[in-house]
Order: sequence, then structure tokens, then C-alpha cells
Amino acid sequence: MRRRLTAGLLALALGAVAGQAAGQRVQTRPAPGRPPPPASAEPRALETTTDLRAHFGLDLVERLLRSEDPENRLRGIVRAASLGTPEAVARLIDIAEPSSTVRLDARALIEVARALAPSADKPATRAALVNLVNTPNPSASRAARTDDASSAFDADQVARLEIARGTAALALAQSGDAHAEEALFGILRAGGVGQKAAMTALAARPSRNASLVGPSLVTPATIRLAVRTGDLRALDALRQAARSMDPVTRAAGLSALGEMGDGRGAELARAALSDADARVRAAAARALVLLDAPERFRGVKTLLDDSTTLAQGIELARTAQDDAVERALIARANAPIDPDLRRAAVAALGYAHSPQALAALGGWLRNPLLSGDAAHALGRSPMRGAQATLDKALGEPATRRLAVRGALVRALVRGEKSSLFTRTIDQMAQSRDGADRALGVFARLAVGDGSLEKELGDPDARVRRSAVLASLAGSERNAAAKVLARFAVERDPLTRTALLAGLVSGDEAGQVTTLELRARAEGKEADAPLAALALAQRGDTKEDANVNALLKSSDPLLRAHAARGLGGSRVPDATGRLAAAYGYEPDATVRYALVLALASRMGQDRDAPARRETLKVAARLDPDDAVRWLAARALEGVPPPLEATPADVTWLRATTADGAKPPPDLLGTLVRADGIAIPIVFDEDGYALIPGVPPGAGRLILAPRVPAYDPGKP
Repeated sequence: MRRRLTAGLLALALGAVAGQAAGQRVQTRPAPGRPPPPASAEPRALETTTDLRAHFGLDLVERLLRSEDPENRLRGIVRAASLGTPEAVARLIDIAEPSSTVRLDARALIEVARALAPSADKPATRAALVNLVNTPNPSASRAARTDDASSAFDADQVARLEIARGTAALALAQSGDAHAEEALFGILRAGGVGQKAAMTALAARPSRNASLVGPSLVTPATIRLAVRTGDLRALDALRQAARSMDPVTRAAGLSALGEMGDGRGAELARAALSDADARVRAAAARALVLLDAPERFRGVKTLLDDSTTLAQGIELARTAQDDAVERALIARANAPIDPDLRRAAVAALGYAHSPQALAALGGWLRNPLLSGDAAHALGRSPMRGAQATLDKALGEPATRRLAVRGALVRALVRGEKSSLFTRTIDQMAQSRDGADRALGVFARLAVGDGSLEKELGDPDARVRRSAVLASLAGSERNAAAKVLARFAVERDPLTRTALLAGLVSGDEAGQVTTLELRARAEGKEADAPLAALALAQRGDTKEDANVNALLKSSDPLLRAHAARGLGGSRVPDATGRLAAAYGYEPDATVRYALVLALASRMGQDRDAPARRETLKVAARLDPDDAVRWLAARALEGVPPPLEATPADVTWLRATTADGAKPPPDLLGTLVRADGIAIPIVFDEDGYALIPGVPPGAGRLILAPRVPAYDPGKP
């Protein structure tokens, strides 16, 4: 009787579980050290079946992997990883084989690489990961022959394949297995699609064994690895490489000796200045400059005198100039050569100290092609007479506006401001000429004079736009709030776009309506990224669908700004949404924004599983060095790094090919070094000066047109 009762209870329990499995999606926890599956990877409901094994364990994995739905196949990989049994790992290894159809989806390869990472020291797993590192890019014809929409040949597919390679390579490097390390070195030396991933992994986890960059294994790639890791054990091999018969290896060896600071390389570099190969000569001059050798000036002059090495010579001249180098730069700037090289030569002279360089820069202020670069160089120049040269140009009507810009840069960057400059901008701010008044108002506000509110009400839209740009200098309290307050009454379309630069400091007061933010974020103008950030940060649950659409936008700038905004919001499920977005994000800058957003959620979400597991994966397996660094800090409880103090000025000039002014009302987006995108409008002369930017390299997008969101793409 007791046996029958027990059997009956067991049957009831199994029946209840089977009924639940048949009617609902089976939920699984992510494997340790991996992010939860992206929200887009939810499977279709499994077909009703009375076979309990089909809903659990390896049988469920097989059903999911054989599904026609790519999202189900992704879930099958995640499920196999969570099981972690030898059979499940073996099935994942099968997927990594070149003949597997599942691997046509690059997202599946990312999942497989993450799933196999914990067992990377096992021979079979190691071989599978090596296969993943060497996975070739799909051809357009191959993509056209498949019915699988997720294998479409597009930029995201290629980028995700690169992530899969990088993840697999990092898993091998972190396994601590000598065979895995040797395999990565083999990929590095052989070249091909996996070389970049192998380089990143070996640099992230330098070898503890004897240096593998030995004399018999030297290639340009292994030389770069030695430099990245600072492996002093490779110095003998690098000196041998500098004597190689192969010019590419010879050039790499010379550059490496300079970067590693090996003074013994100076003799080799001196001899190589007369090498027959231009690449070797350029590398030799670079080594001499890096080693601060007495012959460095001769090396730079040699490059400047040869048209094939002119660009490298101009770049090195920024840090190594004597009278002969300066004369060569002046000659090149005056020569009928490529305009970009002429302008680069002018910029390099901004680092000079001699009267001849100062005279040349002053003379070019009247040159239609070189005037802007000359004024910018004078604004940043360390020369004592630079301010006097600008003052002279301030007194001439033809060069006054240009000199004001140069003198403004000097005032903001070097803290040097003449009384003539102050009088000039005061007069221009009262001018009846709109272009003069706009520049005068801009300069006065940027240095902390004048009233932002007053100038934002000027009847000329050009003046109002210049006031917006000047507000970014941060010289007036609550400047962003004053700029945003104008948005509600502004009618000029370009000025409305420029006004949303005020969103760079947030909009806690809600001066721009949520409806307006949504419209601007969905628009195709330069203010869309900042509007996306503000909309996501506002945390209005009614806008969840729109924010999710921005997180899936085809434009990386919109995705990154939506991620930053969501990270700073009070939305309860923000952490889960950010973790899901990270899963297959193809762009490194967007992944950085996602990890930055997760790192900033240090309150109640600090120990949330989605946050912790995603940061673990990013810290160990993300192919981007900056993303791994940021995630590792966050796991240790270190708050996100403070942004660099905005203490620089970006100088932009738009011209036609012959140096003429661009079309009026030219719109653009400046993506600053910290990743924030600022809408800008160029003035009538084709200039835009943006104060208050963090130091570092940025990029300019002219007349941006953001692609519309396509929900049909994975």
C-alpha cells in the first residue's frame, strides 16, 4: 500500500512539472561567469510533448539546437553551458567545428566561446577554441545561399565574428595551459583573421615562460607583441630583427628598439637612415627621436626632404625641431604639394621656438588655404612672440576675425590675454554686423565676460548659436540650464539643434519635454545622441519601448548614449536591460558605454546577478582592453573613473577643396574624447571652436543622418 501511494505521488509531481513545461517557456539560470541571455534571445514555446526528457537536460539542448529559430539555437548553447556536463561540453565543441550550421550565426560563436572558456585547458576544448580564433569571415555568396536570416553578410556579422575570435583567444590565454599559449603564438606568427585576436590575448596575459620572441621566431607581429608587453627578454631578438634582410621586419625591429628605450639601437638607426627602403628610413628616424639621440634632427630632415616619407617626417617634427627642420617645414608648407600635408607642416611649426617660424606663421594668416592652421598654431604656440603676432593681425580688418579666434585659444589654453584682444572683442560684440557680433559675443562669454541669458535673446540666430557654444566653456554658473530654458521659445531650426548641447550636463529640471526628447532622439539631426541620453536618463516607464529601440538602433552613437542615460536612471529594470544589450553588441565603444552604465549602478543593483555576471564576462573575455579594465574595476567595487577635466578647445574648420568657405549653416556633431556627442553649427567663415572639451582625440561627423531603427535586424 505504501509503495503504491509513493508511486502515485511521484506520478502527480511529474505530471505537474510536465504540464508546466508544456505550457510555459523553460527558464534557466546563466552559467557562472557569463551574462544572462539577451532579451531578444527568448525562444518560441516548445511543442507540447509528454516526454519529460525533452524539457530538461541534454534532450532540451538538442531540441533547441535543431530548431529553425536562431533565437532557440542561441538558448540551446546557453542551456548547454549552464549544464556543464561532459556531454554538454562535447556538444558545444561540435558547434565550434567548421562544418556546423549553427556557427553561421556569429552570435552563436560568441556564446560558444564564452561557454567553453572555463574548460579551455582541456585538449578537445582547446582545439575547438583554436578553430574559433581562426574562423574566417563569411563570403557574400555563402550568405546568399543560406535561408538563415541571422547569417546575413553585414558589418555587424563581421564585427561579432571578431568578438568571437577575441573571446576564444582570451579564453586560451587565461587557461594557463602552455599548449594553448603556443597555439596562440602560432596564430600570431601565421597572420590571417585570427592574428588580431591572438595579439590582444597574448598582450592581456603575457607569457610567464621564456620569451617566445626568439631569434628564430621573429616576425613583425611578434615584435609588436614584445613592445606591447614591454618584454625586455626580447631585446636581443629585436636587435637581430633590425638587421633582417626583410625590410618590413627590419623597420619593425628599429621602431621597437626605440619604443623599448634600448640605447644600443641608436647605432643601427643611424646606419639605416640611408637604407634603400623608405619604411626602414622612417622607422630609423622614429627610433632616433624616441631615443633622444643627437642625430634625431638629421633623421627628421631626411624624411622631410623625401616625398615618400614626408608625412612621417612632419609627424616626428612635432617633437624634434632645429633650424634645419623648421626651414624644411616652411619650404614644404609653401610648396605645391598635397594640401593636407601643407596644413600638417604649418601645424608642426606651432611647436617651434624660432623667429623664422613665427614670421612664417604670421605671413600665412593671409593665405586662403593655410590661414586657419596658422592662427590655431599661434594660439597654442609656446613662442613668446605669438601673442604679439596675433595682436598685429587684430589691427588689420582682413585678418581680425581669424586673429580673434587664435587669441581666444591662447587665452583659454595658455591663459595669455592682451588688452587689445579684450578691446577688440568688446567692440565686435556691439557691432551691427551679425557675423562680427556673433564672434565677439562668443569670445566674451568663453572668457567669462558678458551675460549668457542676454545673448541667448539676441535677434540674430547666429549670435544665439555662438552663445550656446560659448556656454560649454563652463565660465558661467548654471549655463546648461539657461541654454535649455531657451529651447521652448526658440524658432530657428538650426539654433534649436544647437541648444540641445545643453543636455551634456543633463536635464534634471525637465526643461525639455519628454515628447520633445523622443522626437529629437528619433530624428536624424546632430542632437539625436544627446536627446537619446536624456530620454533614457529621465526614466519614464512609458518610454521603455522607445529607449529599448534606441538601445537597438543601427547607429552606434545612439546605442551608446541610450546606454549611458539608462545607467544614470532610476528605472528598476535598467540593469537587466543593460546586461541584455551587452550580450552581442558589436561595437567596442558601445560595449564600453554599457559597462560604464553597469559600473555606475552601485546602489541597490550593486550585487544584482545580471550586473555581476555581465561584468565578469566583460572583465575576462571582452576583446577591448578598455572594456576589460573598466569591468574589472567595477567588480572590485571601484567607482567609474572621473572624466578628465574639460580644459581644452577643439578647433574645427570646414572648407572646400580650394580653401573657400563651405555652404552656410553647416551642421555637424563633435564626438569628444569621452564619447559624448555635441551638436555644432559652423559660422559664416566655416569655423567652429568648441571650448570645455576633455583633452584627447575626437571625431567630427558632418551633416549626420542617423539610420532609422530596423526592428527586423537581430
